[in-house]
Amino acid sequence: MSEDLIAFVRRALDADERGVSGRHTFGCSIRDPAYADTPADVDLTDPDLCSCPVRERLLDVRAKRRLLAWLDVVDRFLDQEPMDYYRLGGQADTDVPRQLLASIYSDRPGFRQEWAPDATS
Repeated sequence: MSEDLIAFVRRALDADERGVSGRHTFGCSIRDPAYADTPADVDLTDPDLCSCPVRERLLDVRAKRRLLAWLDVVDRFLDQEPMDYYRLGGQADTDVPRQLLASIYSDRPGFRQEWAPDATS
């Protein structure tokens, strides 16, 4: 898969994270400004720590980052063990999930139509 597509998705995730950084709503459990400025360091799995809509947005970004990282691991494994790819009947295509992630940001500058998943994905 194109390194450009992966970089595009990572930039979009960075922009999403910056867009909500420091925007915890009034009444949110996070009162220390240091947490609001560094959302990546906040344990967002604890609803007592952050209870505002920013929590969901940041959890979404983290999940997408974890998916990209997992796909990188799968790619490395398949590069080392090509026979496993064939045993799977060629169904271990990591391009499609990346295309699906990129399609979420298809309205943003830099998106290429070639990255759009086909109708069967």
